[in-house]
Amino acid sequence: MLTCRQGWATVVRSDVNDTASDLDRPGAFRLNIGLPTARYRELFPTDPGIDPTTRDVLFPHPVHAAHRWVAVVQPDTTWPRVRELLDDAYDFAVRKHDNAIRRVHRMS
Repeated sequence: MLTCRQGWATVVRSDVNDTASDLDRPGAFRLNIGLPTARYRELFPTDPGIDPTTRDVLFPHPVHAAHRWVAVVQPDTTWPRVRELLDDAYDFAVRKHDNAIRRVHRMS
């Protein structure tokens, strides 16, 4: 039975786990999205040096960029692009899950 699961997107509303985006300010939240390597590198071939407190700007996740996560604080005008990235992340998560299921079945 497959028991390990990895998320593909999260919403964070406080500075409990990291303070990089100053999420304790009123109304602030950050959407985090895990992407396939190629998509991440297409967006960020190098570190763009974006301030992670900036609202409505896509940037490498302040803690998990090495794992190809991106983030946006309070998406607004970026929403169409963010929506595409959510679709990419979901499709990637489904592929990873399906591959894991196949591996489990091969082992049984």
